[in-house]
Amino acid sequence: MSKKRILGAAIAVAAACGSMTAGAADWSDTSIGYRYGTRFAEPYGRTDIQKNIYSLTHVSGYKYGTNFFNADLL
Repeated sequence: MSKKRILGAAIAVAAACGSMTAGAADWSDTSIGYRYGTRFAEPYGRTDIQKNIYSLTHVSGYKYGTNFFNADLL
């Protein structure tokens, strides 16, 4: 799957989450993000690995509690 297709899917999901109204939620926040770095490392692997990280985070609260969702695509 290409990076442009993944990014497009992440934006579509974030837009869908942001456009839905939560009648029971007292408050909510949703964000998408992108990070890039060249100095990541994996356990028992080589160092200075290059990574693109796409993230989607949602948090909301209402009278019965809170909800939190985070997804990172490496």
